[in-house]
Amino acid sequence: MSYDEVQALKNELTSVKEKNNHLFQQNVLPKKEEKKQEFLDVFEEFFREKGFVVQKKTDSVRASFDTLNFKAFFNENGELIIMNGRDPIASILIRFNGEKHSITNFNESVIQLKKELENENILSIKLENPMFYYTGANSDIRFDSPLSVLNSIFQL
Repeated sequence: MSYDEVQALKNELTSVKEKNNHLFQQNVLPKKEEKKQEFLDVFEEFFREKGFVVQKKTDSVRASFDTLNFKAFFNENGELIIMNGRDPIASILIRFNGEKHSITNFNESVIQLKKELENENILSIKLENPMFYYTGANSDIRFDSPLSVLNSIFQL
């Protein structure tokens, strides 16, 4: 492969990365915020229906019943933490399909350039219409809704 062909690959890769960054800002970040709020809303409703006293703030929800005290909030890393009193009982991440396609290490080899370009093109497709899911921080189990997460954690 000639020098010009390698440069063309690099230019194409840069262009696709810029497109992906734009798509991420436009399609993923706002939807991720919606998913965060959706989880807190469902957490609130889930415990309210079970007779808990619920207190909701903009970034957290507390549910209390007798000696049970649960709290859901997002930490600075964007993880949803569910606490029972002072003890964390679950850590939930909001992800989208394609999130693992992002490559941060840049290798100058032609093979790596082609692979990175392929991965960025796959990511572009997934960033066009991101499909979100919830998953445990230490698990690969995917949940489509906040209610399915809460039902898996709390058998009330």
